[in-house]
Amino acid sequence: MIRLAALLLALAPAPAAAQLIDDIDSAWLAKVRPGPRQHFSGTAEEGPGKRRTESVAAGDLLVAIRTRDRFTLVLHVGKSRRVTSGWIDSRSLARVEPPSPAPSAWLGGWTAWEGRIDITRTTDPAALHAVGYATWGAHRKEAVKLGVNYGEFDVAIRPADGKVAFSPMAGCDITLRLLGPYLIGRDNYGCGGHNVTFGGVYRR
Repeated sequence: MIRLAALLLALAPAPAAAQLIDDIDSAWLAKVRPGPRQHFSGTAEEGPGKRRTESVAAGDLLVAIRTRDRFTLVLHVGKSRRVTSGWIDSRSLARVEPPSPAPSAWLGGWTAWEGRIDITRTTDPAALHAVGYATWGAHRKEAVKLGVNYGEFDVAIRPADGKVAFSPMAGCDITLRLLGPYLIGRDNYGCGGHNVTFGGVYRR
């Protein structure tokens, strides 16, 4: 039974939030317009549909991924760093064009549901120091009992125009993009144990 459970965990898909953003360059920042709370509709996979209990408030900043009919697929990171994804009426959203970030905008501890990236200064004014740690299964009781998969990196990075791509080890390719208060990650799933990814949406 334990071997079967371990096999099922190994075959389970990677975190949904990491899979939603296929192209981090195409994502944009959206702000909820003044007015009542906006409830998510449907799921990211199934499209707009039934009204859900989860909602966002006026002024909240969201990562927008794509549109369908009169809805926009968005990601929102709450205080617990849990990511909520779904469709919001596009009429309630305003597109925000953040300025090109300065190097200091990258600094801090960025947290996702199963990942963390800490970015600090270095003695080289053109470079930053990035340390990342990600897990798969840390929030699942079954996985914790059988063993949590993990990955990590420790590199110097040189962001330009709000973006940086690097390969901290053989077979591992990571791209990070700064989008307003969010740090968006994407990788090739080669940066740790099975299903581990630094892809997803981070906030400080």
